[in-house]
Amino acid sequence: MEQKAKKGKMLNHSAIYALGIFIQYSTSIVMMPIYTRYLTPQDYGVADLLALGVEVVGLIIGVISAEAIFRFYFEKDDAQHKRRVAFTVFLVSLLINLVGYLFIYFTAVYSSSYLFEGTNISNGVALVRIYGATLIFQVLTAIPMAYIRAQQKPVLFVMFSVLRLVLAVACNIYFIVYQELHVVGVIYAVFTFSAIHGAILFTYMISKTGITFSGSLARKALSFSWPLMLSSFALFLVTYADRLFIKHYVDLTAVGLYSLAYKFGFIFIAVSWAPFSQMWESQRYIVAKQANAQEIFRYTFRMTQGFVLICAAGLSIFAQDILRILAGSEFQEAYRLIGIIVFAYVFNIWSQYCMFGILYSKKTIYKSYADWLTLLFTLIFYFCLIPKWGAMGAAVATYFSLFLRFLLLNYWSNKFFDMSLDWPRTMLISGSAYLAYGISIYFDAPLIISLALNSSLLIGFMVLVWFIGFSIQDRERVTNYIKVLR
Repeated sequence: MEQKAKKGKMLNHSAIYALGIFIQYSTSIVMMPIYTRYLTPQDYGVADLLALGVEVVGLIIGVISAEAIFRFYFEKDDAQHKRRVAFTVFLVSLLINLVGYLFIYFTAVYSSSYLFEGTNISNGVALVRIYGATLIFQVLTAIPMAYIRAQQKPVLFVMFSVLRLVLAVACNIYFIVYQELHVVGVIYAVFTFSAIHGAILFTYMISKTGITFSGSLARKALSFSWPLMLSSFALFLVTYADRLFIKHYVDLTAVGLYSLAYKFGFIFIAVSWAPFSQMWESQRYIVAKQANAQEIFRYTFRMTQGFVLICAAGLSIFAQDILRILAGSEFQEAYRLIGIIVFAYVFNIWSQYCMFGILYSKKTIYKSYADWLTLLFTLIFYFCLIPKWGAMGAAVATYFSLFLRFLLLNYWSNKFFDMSLDWPRTMLISGSAYLAYGISIYFDAPLIISLALNSSLLIGFMVLVWFIGFSIQDRERVTNYIKVLR
């Protein structure tokens, strides 16, 4: 009975986190009609490259990750220890990111000439410095939100997510639509809503933790995080360096179309995996200590990946229909890239789940090995594919790169914590998802007919997942969980 109550609580938390994550990423969905009508693909490409530059600096100097909070928060069942962990990670991260912003500030003269090359923007240096300040706001947002997740307060997480959505939409509408500032409006909007949201979250966290720093915890967090920082930097280049290749070999318009397609990959993560992950990232350390840990990990993977693959199939199948409804005419060709990117990110989700053994055993250096090896092969793919096939070559390179990363992480992680996951069943369902997607892109029909055909494909795939992807016991458990929610 107690076990059922725990499972019900886990499912309830996941559902609430799902709402919070969806709300956060709703900004991309809500703003898509505005971005694709008030921005050109070139504007979209410039904004994406600017965000890329800030993220690169953040990853280079961002030694401590939010993952450190989860790793050390649960080491002791002591309230003072938990507060000290949160504040220590926050303070060190903030100081390091301040150094990063100084780097952005003093190199803005050089970076702006590259970012705004070929545009009519004359104040590029100031814009880079303004946008660069979001590197500081990232700490003010990310660490307090991780602290809230560690506290297992999903309702509060949703409240702050709603606040972010309201601020983001309001700022974007004001600067892009009302002021008609185009890509400059994007920069002003991101700066404004990030600053307000970060200040409010910081105020909340400091009111709970107080000022309670620990030098020993800082050293432990640095030791735990630096391999993750190295691997994050490599993974970031795997994810974003293709924009630089596309800009060099094609143009900023192609970057904009590719960036829009990639946005669907992020939306896919947000809808299918991030909600559960918000809870699971802290809960899995508790599960690992249980006698039946392996069984729980296998079951959790089967159930979550069934939903993940349904989302992947649905978003890929309906990609063209979604763009027809939401996007401007200049962005319609992006649909050809969306399915490949979404299915590539399925491998990313598998990697996140399977690499727990590396994190649990504190052998984070293996994650660095995997990510840097992946980066090496990714660059080879980029040089081979992008000059000839442009954005399509970049999408294919992303697919094979993330598949390779998954293979490496799963191999090394199993050495430290073998989950014995059911891969034959997972691969069967994945192949069926590819088939449904292939059928959808083969037929080019008017919107209404396309919606009807694609709905039939998705329903058929969902039935297949239910009867083939899940065992009889799995289906019974799903039914029982639904009863628990009621």
